[in-house]
Amino acid sequence: MEETKEIKPYRSNVPIVDGQLVPQDFEGLYRISQIMAASGMVPGHYANKPEAVFVAVQMGMEIGLSPMASVQNIAVINGNPSIWGDAAL
Repeated sequence: MEETKEIKPYRSNVPIVDGQLVPQDFEGLYRISQIMAASGMVPGHYANKPEAVFVAVQMGMEIGLSPMASVQNIAVINGNPSIWGDAAL
């Protein structure tokens, strides 16, 4: 007789609102940062650096950018995060 495993629903603290992830707390933002840093789809200065992604996303959220827009439009220049490209407009 086969044993069945109970599948518990995954409770996320990172809901999707209007097609974008919206972290609700520190853990949610850090989880997004870990995934983005490990994805290979972020600029080189964020690769494998979830803490740097965390800071960029937080900085971007403060000015109204989504997490993805934040890592694509905030560059680290001489250790300082700087908004560039269309995000500056």
